[in-house]
Amino acid sequence: MNAQQFEKEKLERAMVLRTGVVRKISAEHFKEIRNLPKEEIFKLCEELLQSGDGNLGEIARDWAYRCRKRYEKKDFRTFERWLKKYIRSWGSCDHLCVHPLGHLVLQFPKLAAKVKKWARSSNQWERRAAAVALIPALRRKQQGQYRSTHEAS
Repeated sequence: MNAQQFEKEKLERAMVLRTGVVRKISAEHFKEIRNLPKEEIFKLCEELLQSGDGNLGEIARDWAYRCRKRYEKKDFRTFERWLKKYIRSWGSCDHLCVHPLGHLVLQFPKLAAKVKKWARSSNQWERRAAAVALIPALRRKQQGQYRSTHEAS
């Protein structure tokens, strides 16, 4: 599939696999690493992100999301670094923000205040992340299962 048709900025590699195919590959290979410490998995994710390949970035974000039961508040720094350093497209921004970052904010509601500060950033992906990363929490709140940052304070 030609991903360039969905992006304004020039992509280095416009040919990407369909998301379903990439996630299937991701799931298969995650089985091999799932028992590693989360920090080791995140290091592998960083290496995949550094490649600049969209498919490998998708795998990295998927692996990070598969570690969600092991998230700690300090993981925010990792996801924020990934956002600032590696996110260069709508799809990669949305995937990072709705899945790993969004679920981290869901688990640690006070992080929402840090996310909201990105709305004033000059970086378009940080501005987008300021809204998109709150989607999981807002969905949960609609279901009555989430305490907002104001309620948690």
